[in-house]
Amino acid sequence: MKIQKIKLAELKPLETNVRKHGENQIKELIRSINQFGQTRAIVIDDDNNILIGNGLYEAMVKAGLEEAFIYRKKGLSEIEKKKLILADNKTYSLGADDYENIEAYLEEITASGDFEIAGFDEDVLRNLMREAEEVLQDVQSYGVLDPGIIEKKQQVAESRANNDDTQNPAQNNEIEEQQAPTAVMNDTQPEEVATVLCPNCGECIPLD
Repeated sequence: MKIQKIKLAELKPLETNVRKHGENQIKELIRSINQFGQTRAIVIDDDNNILIGNGLYEAMVKAGLEEAFIYRKKGLSEIEKKKLILADNKTYSLGADDYENIEAYLEEITASGDFEIAGFDEDVLRNLMREAEEVLQDVQSYGVLDPGIIEKKQQVAESRANNDDTQNPAQNNEIEEQQAPTAVMNDTQPEEVATVLCPNCGECIPLD
């Protein structure tokens, strides 16, 4: 296989491609190019039409590069070119990620504090790689209100109490009578429901 180097301006991307390259994929390809350069050749035909590597070509152009490594596949018929395009895309999609090995790679890389990996969002990666102790601390602190929130709620409660005291006593009695709960004529006690206290708003949230 003879790898050559030609100007990107001489290449012709496919007019009808079988794979769509979204904005996020192009952005991550550019990140990879900036880190490692071009790591695989673009496959073209006799007339410089790109058969394999259209997304890579687009990323290289947007990255401001001027030249690319290419492999020229000569003597293909139009049908053979289409078969090559389909075969390359389909055989690649038949693969599957091994998540256990991916996690092992990520743990080794991020152990030194390096979270710059093309294809991975840094914030998401940091959350995924957190130590179990950090996750446990978050779980244990869930439901514990910030002192500032508690003070604010106490102030609101006191303000409401003061407003209630300034109302007409007769009006208060009338309101209390209207709001008095109706007695239930049986011995059934309400079932206790387990709740957790939201650390943001202070609301008791039923778990069932």
